[in-house]
Amino acid sequence: MFAPLYCLFVASFDRFLTKVESLHIKTCERFCKEFGGEFIRVRDDDKAMAIAAVARSYHISQIVIGESQRSR
Repeated sequence: MFAPLYCLFVASFDRFLTKVESLHIKTCERFCKEFGGEFIRVRDDDKAMAIAAVARSYHISQIVIGESQRSR
């Protein structure tokens, strides 16, 4: 697939990341850039709407969503 790579992190307004979480995000950002991607950070409490807004503004047609390492 010959398409740009975008990695998105949606942060909540009312929650600060722990040191471990911040390091994890930094690692994801580094990997994204190593693969020639653009790492995007946005703040929004509505994750789905934030993803949709970024997808629209960057003309993204395929989205892959990962899960957190926290258990449910």
